[in-house]
Parts: sequence; C-alpha cells; structure tokens
Amino acid sequence: MVLIGVFLVGAPPAAAAPRTVDLEISEEGTEYAQWRVRVPIPAGWKLHQEQGVPLIAFTRRYAGQCALHVNLYAEPAPGSFPLKRVLRKADDVERNTRSTAASNGVPFAVKSWIGKIGGLAFGGGATGPGGFAQVRFTPRPTDDAPKLVLTAQGGTDGACFDIKLDRAPGMVVRALRPVAADSTLHHTD
Repeated sequence: MVLIGVFLVGAPPAAAAPRTVDLEISEEGTEYAQWRVRVPIPAGWKLHQEQGVPLIAFTRRYAGQCALHVNLYAEPAPGSFPLKRVLRKADDVERNTRSTAASNGVPFAVKSWIGKIGGLAFGGGATGPGGFAQVRFTPRPTDDAPKLVLTAQGGTDGACFDIKLDRAPGMVVRALRPVAADSTLHHTD
C-alpha cells in the first residue's frame, strides 16, 4: 500500500478587512471640514448614509417589525451629547483609553465610553432600550489639530410592542465596541 500526502505550503488566507465608512465632521466650512472619522461597520448591521449629511446610521432586524437603530455623528469637542447626564443613568459602562495617529501623522489620545441605556430621548428623537458610545480624540497641545468627538446612540425602533427587549442593549453595545476601539481620524489634505 502506498500513501501519498499533499501539503499546501503558504500563508493562510487573510481575513477580510472590516468594512468602514468615512463620517464627515458636522462643521462645514470650518477647519473641521478637513477631517473625517473612519468608522468600522459592525458585522450584520446595514449602513444608511446620505451624501453630504454628517450623520450615518446602522440598523439590523431585532424581532418582527422591531429593529435596532444606531445614529453616529462627529463634531468638535465638547459636542452636544450630554455625556455626564447619560453616564449617571447608564449601566455596565466601559471606559477605555488608547492612542492613535491620524492619516497625516498627528498623534491623538483617545478616550471612550460605552454603556447600556434604558432609553434615550435626545436631539428630537427617541429610542427604546439600547446603548451609547462616545469617543473623544484629543491632540497634543503643540499640534495644530482640533479636538473631535464621535458619538453613537441607539436602541429599539419601530413596532416593538409585545416584544421582549432585554437583549437589545447588549446587542447595541457589542456593535459599538469596534466603533470605539477601531475608529480613526483622516485628514483630507
């Protein structure tokens, strides 16, 4: 009996790069207009983006006609999101710090907060149970770069009556972890 073995030699196939989207800063015509926040799109979530609008949304089906909906926007620091007020009511808040360099080489310190919320009424809209994330990009004082803030907030949306919503906050937080951990800054010049 003769046994013949075949072995493939080479690098294993590379994992697909995560999908990303560039989010404009909401200050058109200012120094901020040269900056973009590159945000990873969570697996299993659908991106919604209108050209020229400094807001993006991720959605995914939750149950029946009920969906999970997360809005993301970027703005100059300190921003309009009431982080301190939200932190007082949030559960399971995760705080992280990291460093990153923008595409033009400017280093930024990054602080992020992610947490679960029972619901949020803010900026003319409201969501059911869900989560939030805020990511603050702060340059060194000697660098000529602005402080920028990425904010994400979301939860259940649509016909969510008679549906158990206890899994919704955890699903939103899991989707926002890579947003907080892997978002980067890009300078357009």
